Amino acid sequence: MIRKLIGSALAVASLGGLMAAPLAYAHHSYAMFDHSKQLTLAGTVRIWEFTNPHAYLWVYVKNDKGAYDLYGLEAPGPTQLVRAGWNKNTVKPGDRITVLFNPLADGRTGGNLLRVTLPDGRSWQSTGEPRPPPPGTPPTAAPASN
Repeated sequence: MIRKLIGSALAVASLGGLMAAPLAYAHHSYAMFDHSKQLTLAGTVRIWEFTNPHAYLWVYVKNDKGAYDLYGLEAPGPTQLVRAGWNKNTVKPGDRITVLFNPLADGRTGGNLLRVTLPDGRSWQSTGEPRPPPPGTPPTAAPASN
């Protein structure tokens, strides 16, 4: 009887794990980002959300009309960022920074954060080295806002 009960419990747990696997894989999709492009923008930190499952950096960037756009940049979770030298105080609201990121494929203001650089030259990569843009791709940057 106990063997049958344990067998049934294991079968249910295994089935649950198999059903959850596609959801976990979908959660980690980066298809929403255009990995063929890397943009560099200068702006001001609004908020740094050092949270699981992904950290988010919200940055105000002055657009070509003189107004400010809010960019939401997704980064890996804290565990991965800590290994790369980040912490919850790496950037603070009001900090002037330059960011390198893969933009959202649909053109909205946001993307996959690759690197943050402070005015004093200190720099943090989100993980590893950013992928270089495809050969022949001109750099894309926005002027620093004052």
